[in-house]
Amino acid sequence: MTAKDLKNALLQEAVQGKLVPQIASEGNARDLLEEIRKARGESLPLATARKRSSATPSAGTPRNAPMEIPEDEIPFDIPESWCWCRLGDVTSFNGGYAFKSEKYTSNGIRVLRISDFNETGIVNKSPVYYPKTLDLECYKIQDNDIVMCMTGGTVGKTYHFKKLEEEYYVNQRVADLKCSNLINDDYVYLVIQNSYIKRKIDECKNSTNDNISADLIKSFVIPLPPLSEQKRIVEAIEKMLPVCEKLGK
Repeated sequence: MTAKDLKNALLQEAVQGKLVPQIASEGNARDLLEEIRKARGESLPLATARKRSSATPSAGTPRNAPMEIPEDEIPFDIPESWCWCRLGDVTSFNGGYAFKSEKYTSNGIRVLRISDFNETGIVNKSPVYYPKTLDLECYKIQDNDIVMCMTGGTVGKTYHFKKLEEEYYVNQRVADLKCSNLINDDYVYLVIQNSYIKRKIDECKNSTNDNISADLIKSFVIPLPPLSEQKRIVEAIEKMLPVCEKLGK
C-alpha cells in the first residue's frame, strides 16, 4: 500500500463513521440540517436519504415534502446519528465572474484563475489583478472557502482557503463554495477529497469534455455527522496524515 492509498483509506474510514466513535450526547445530524435550513431562511426542507420504493406519492402529498435522495445514489452505509444530504444543502455556490483580461491591472484585488491554484496551495506565477469595485464584492473569496476547478485538464482539483493572505476575486469556471457557519469546513473539504466524489467528477468530465456543472457540484451526496463528531474526525485525520507523508518518503 502506497502513502496515497493509505490516505485514501483513512478518508474513506472517516466519511463512513469508522475513524472515531459516535457519542450519543452529541445529538444527530438531522437536527443540524434543520438548523442550517432555518439559518438560511429556506422554506423547503432539505434533502434526506430514502430507500427506493415502488409506491407513488398519494394525491395528498404536500408539494413542499422533503426532497429525497434515491438509494442508488447512496455509496455506503453511515452511522444512525448521521444523515445524507447534498453539498448544496450546506454550502453556498458561486461560479465566478468573467473578468476581462484587457482590464487586468498591476494592483487591486487578485483574480483567482484555474491556473492560480492546485491541491497544495496558491501558484504565484504571473498573478493578475482587477480594480476593486463594490459591484464585485459578491465574487470575493473569504476565509474557509473551498474552490474547485470546473473545466480543463485539472477539472475537479480543489483548494481550501483556511486563512486568506490577500484578497481574491473568483474567476469564471472556478467554483467558490462557502460553507454554512453551522458546520465544520475542514470536514466538508475532507469529504470532497474522497474517492467516491472524485469518481463522480471523472464520470461527468469524461462525458462533457472535461467540464463539470454547478448543478453537479451542488448535487454531490455527502455524509453528515453531528458537529462535534465532525471536529473529532478532522482532528484525527490531521494527526494521521503526517504519518502517511512520512511513510511516503
